[in-house]
Amino acid sequence: MFNANLCSRAGVSPGSLEFYALLDVLLKSYAINLHGFYGHAGNSYASTSLSEASKFLSGEVAAVNDAAMAALEITSHSIPSAALTQPFVLSVGSTPTAHAAGLETRKLLAQVLHGALELHAGNYAMLDLQQQHTGLIDRTLISQRVQATVISYYPGRGSNGTDEAMIDAGAIAFSKDTGPSGGYGDVVGHPWQLSRISQEHGILTRTDKDSNETLRVGTLVNIVGQHACLIAAVCNLLTIYILQHSFFRHTPGIISLTARRRMERKWSIYGYLGRVGDDTYLMQLWDELNRNIGNRETRDIQRRSGSLLKQCRP
Repeated sequence: MFNANLCSRAGVSPGSLEFYALLDVLLKSYAINLHGFYGHAGNSYASTSLSEASKFLSGEVAAVNDAAMAALEITSHSIPSAALTQPFVLSVGSTPTAHAAGLETRKLLAQVLHGALELHAGNYAMLDLQQQHTGLIDRTLISQRVQATVISYYPGRGSNGTDEAMIDAGAIAFSKDTGPSGGYGDVVGHPWQLSRISQEHGILTRTDKDSNETLRVGTLVNIVGQHACLIAAVCNLLTIYILQHSFFRHTPGIISLTARRRMERKWSIYGYLGRVGDDTYLMQLWDELNRNIGNRETRDIQRRSGSLLKQCRP
């Protein structure tokens, strides 16, 4: 797939000399089938409103659509033998632009596109503090947490004599990505922030100067991170909490899905699905597991989650 990138990370710009030179090579090749065009508005993460995100979405779509139109014009006039996928796949998307891509928007775009639109939604399913800063979501929609343990406490060691606490999760658990809100994560339900990190440890500091809340050694804390993508990549355990779903007969359940990762780590990343509001979610998961029953990893998932899922079926 061709990359028509919008933020100078990779690819070439539609309409440029480099674009036409590359397109000419691709269309004349006997070994290549031109499948579509890809654009990613990495600069969309600077959005602070829905209107700004909508402009970035329009820019993404316009870039790949212009590229597709140019390819179709060239093949129809000078290279009719070129191998093409019809219709082209026009692939765009980032988390902010996914929030701007409502059903009406997609229907309107479909009327003028030279291909089929494919939307990459980024970390739309989990979200994080970086996305909260865009103003497109609020804290209640963030569904990722990292659970860590307080392993030491330091009264008066912090700024202006405030307390600090150490946890057993650092840069390997959270990455070193920060964000406009500052710090590396916020502690859920407590006025504490993950302010400093080393490789294996993190330092919590108070966010409310008037608070006297202390954290006992051994306390488990859930922390919302700055960048969910990097956090999920280093965790080998995903635990999904389903809260307040109408079809749960008993107490809220927990499904553990173990994903194979390059690095085995002890931290758990939590997804809270109480916000989903769609009672078909677990049913779809169960059906997906059944379709892939021959897969060894899927069977392992079913062994640990199947009994719970069966309880949820109507």
